[in-house]
Amino acid sequence: MPGMVHADGSPASLSSLSHSSLSSTLSQSSLSSPLQSFSSLTLSPLSNGISPQHLQMMAMGGTHLASPFSPSNFPLSWVQELKSEERGLLIIQLLLKCASSVAANQIDYTNHLLEQLSLLASLTGDPMQRVATHFMEGLAARTTKAWPGLYKALNCTHLASPSEILTCRQIFFNLCPYLKFAFTLVNHSILEAMEGEKVVHIIDLGASEAVQWVALLQMLRTRIGGPPHLRITIINHRKDVLDQVGQKLCEEAENLDIPFQFHPLVARLEDVDIEMLRVKTGEAVAVSAVLQLHRLLMEEHPDGNLRSGVNCVLQRYAGMMGDVDGDRTLRELFEKEGKELNSLLRCKASAGTDVKDAMMEEHPSTSKADRLLSMLRGVLPKVMVLMEGEANINGGDFMERFVEALHYYGAVFDSLESSLPSKLAGERLMMERHMFGRAIHNIVACEGMERVERQERIPSWMKRVQAAGFLQSAFSYASLIHAKRILSSYTSSEGYKLVEDHGCLTVCWQETPLFSASAWHA
Repeated sequence: MPGMVHADGSPASLSSLSHSSLSSTLSQSSLSSPLQSFSSLTLSPLSNGISPQHLQMMAMGGTHLASPFSPSNFPLSWVQELKSEERGLLIIQLLLKCASSVAANQIDYTNHLLEQLSLLASLTGDPMQRVATHFMEGLAARTTKAWPGLYKALNCTHLASPSEILTCRQIFFNLCPYLKFAFTLVNHSILEAMEGEKVVHIIDLGASEAVQWVALLQMLRTRIGGPPHLRITIINHRKDVLDQVGQKLCEEAENLDIPFQFHPLVARLEDVDIEMLRVKTGEAVAVSAVLQLHRLLMEEHPDGNLRSGVNCVLQRYAGMMGDVDGDRTLRELFEKEGKELNSLLRCKASAGTDVKDAMMEEHPSTSKADRLLSMLRGVLPKVMVLMEGEANINGGDFMERFVEALHYYGAVFDSLESSLPSKLAGERLMMERHMFGRAIHNIVACEGMERVERQERIPSWMKRVQAAGFLQSAFSYASLIHAKRILSSYTSSEGYKLVEDHGCLTVCWQETPLFSASAWHA
């Protein structure tokens, strides 16, 4: 994907840009913006005589950027003559400068930068232009959140219909390798773990189509010793989706003469408890968790980790005030409960431990994902396969999250450009808008409970799953071969890489990790 150039003038894509070079822009406190590392990159001279220094002035010129390069006198012909590498670098610089301006609440300057970006970004352009439109929209939405009525009015028509979302997911499965990679690993892991089992219960944390389990039914049909009695529980908050999936699975099982039971669980994932799964004695359980748990990473206390320490004690004070009677004075209550508060504040102070860290150790915060994992451990699965996006965008710092997301989704859009032929540009546009564009909007524009797109990298997921009591399983050699075969079947297969590390498998585009899978058991 054209997006920038190296110091020697050779082109490079955004996905080839190292994450360290992006992140390094955040640590330069002496700068007014996090763009110094980009300004050091060399651009070849422009055909119309505009120098590389002019490009850097446009992105680094501070509030003086408006003259002489404001959109009102920004020659459209000059923009059209920009080489893709030059345009890509300029877009990166303007996006980062705009994000910094939004974070500083500089409304006028933000508006000026968005005007400039609107001349460069395009939903039908190259990958850098396309991904820029979604980040630009997210920045604009974040700015308008200061006026809730304006924000809601501007975004009320942007919501995709359930049918559009389902169509996008089907396009994503048919045209990209990522879901096929995940489903292949899940099915082969289940097949291997359930060898010899007579009754198998699969729990799917969010399927919206039957294709994965139709493939497994066909694999079980030829199993040595015959197929097991199979029961599949699928969790989805939409009954109509579950009805369609269940009908297809029941028809396929009947055609293959496999004893089958479908258990539709109409619920949101965060509301599921162990009784709702209806796991029966003697069932061998498997769990499929593909791109579902990241939306449950929001901590239970949106005010931050301090809520788990001092704030929970203060809450108890407030709650107990109604319990004061003649035998127990308010002072006695404060003296008794105050011991815990004082203990937290003094905890490890002699060792120089930060008070916040001490409180987090004493009262660690948990997420809905942690609770769900602990609940799933209770059904004793013989295998659980987890796959999530490989990006660190769960943290609270806006600029760090923005840079990480720009790097990650730049690589995703780059891979889509190479994987999908030009004749499928319409399908790609729909998928980018309603799947990835919606995620980018949530990451950039939203905070607190509203921000549900909270991906973490595989080391963090491993800690969470292990904390829930799971033990890691290794993917078999056969699973690895099948996964590689999926990636190699794409015309742009030279861009995909499969990396195996600590028992986990990660799909990369060029050098950028995109999705990681791991296997576990109780």
